[in-house]
Parts: sequence; structure tokens; C-alpha cells
Amino acid sequence: MNSHNPLETKEPKKRGRPRKDKAALTETGEHWADALLRIYSEGGTDIEVCKALKMSRKSFDRRERDDPAFADLVEHGRLCSQAWWLELGRKCAKAGAPAQAFSFWDKWMKNRYGWADKVETSDGKQINEMSSDEIAARIKQLNAKIEKKPANIEIQNLMAGTKVN
Repeated sequence: MNSHNPLETKEPKKRGRPRKDKAALTETGEHWADALLRIYSEGGTDIEVCKALKMSRKSFDRRERDDPAFADLVEHGRLCSQAWWLELGRKCAKAGAPAQAFSFWDKWMKNRYGWADKVETSDGKQINEMSSDEIAARIKQLNAKIEKKPANIEIQNLMAGTKVN
């Protein structure tokens, strides 16, 4: 407190080095952010991070949604994880790994990162198998479907050059 003004309740600044927050450390003594990045950098998943941080999946998702710094760290971590898996595939290909290794890696990439062997339309026919007339008809059909939706009134008005109220 300042002795000149008795109404002022300002606390003096703390001196010295800040203490390590023990709550921020994992049971191995590693800071949670370092643990998160280490796990992702080894190809880990969100579930593995939750386990290491002793955090439920629901808490993890809530924190990711509400804390921008945490969300950025998780996004970077997921990128590191995907890079680790891509590097693993490249190294296995270079080393001439057996087919079983590629089968596992291929299935992992398809399930984890949405990879697909081929792209199909909703009717099951591949785009590259359709003629230009079939593609044009499909586009016309999709446009008609879009025009029927009331949510697209603003877009239709903008395209027609009218003002939206």
C-alpha cells in the first residue's frame, strides 16, 4: 500500500522468478503444451493427448472451442501428426517395406484423414466415367435443387441484381 494515499489498495509487485505452476505439469514433469506437441509429433491422436493430459474428450473439445491459443496448438499438433504419418509412408516406400505395412498405412490414412481410392457421385457413378452431357445434366439437376431452397433467396436476389431487405 502507498502511505501517501490511504484509500489506495494497490498491492506491491511481486519480486523474483515466477514459480512453476505445478498444475501445468504432467506426472512426468513435462509441461502440458510440450507433452501435447510431443505426442502429436510422434503421430499421436487427440485421444492419446487426452490420456496424457488426464482430460476427458468432452473437456478437450470444450477447451479447443473456447480457448484460441489451445485451438492453435492443437491444430499445429494435428498437422505434425499428419506429417509424421506421411513421412512414415514415404520412408517405408523408399525402404521397400512389405505389402502388409503399406496395407496398414493405407487403411490408417483413409480412416484418419479421409483418403479415398476413388471419388464417386451420389448416384454411385464416377465423374471420370460420365460423358459431358451426363455431367451437364447433373449440374442442371443440382442447380434446380439449390434454387428450391429458401435459404438461397439472398443469393438468388444478389445474382438477379435486386437488393435484399
